[in-house]
Amino acid sequence: MKESTERLFLGRKGTRHADFATLQMGNGDGSAVDSEGRLYVTSNPGVQVFDKTEKYLGLIPTPRGVISVAFANPGKRTRYVVGSGEENANGQPIREGPQQTVATIYRLPTIAQGVKGRPK
Repeated sequence: MKESTERLFLGRKGTRHADFATLQMGNGDGSAVDSEGRLYVTSNPGVQVFDKTEKYLGLIPTPRGVISVAFANPGKRTRYVVGSGEENANGQPIREGPQQTVATIYRLPTIAQGVKGRPK
């Protein structure tokens, strides 16, 4: 796959942002951080994961592009990922009509734990 040129930036609004990491594929959308400082970024091929030193750890593949990720439930040990779009009866993406804007929520039990005390 072609490497993405999209960079992830961290910093407060109104301040200079620092480069953090380069996505390995696709463009980033939503993100979440776990209790170990790993960054989870949603993208078209799935959720890309980086450690706190910017190292790319890998991809959690999803059946369709994903747009949001969060940790929830007691202990923050469930990752919820929101996918965009819907498939027809043959498993093909629907490209027209209201079904193309439908969201699918995936519930993924995980060993990683979200940050306690944070809403996301």
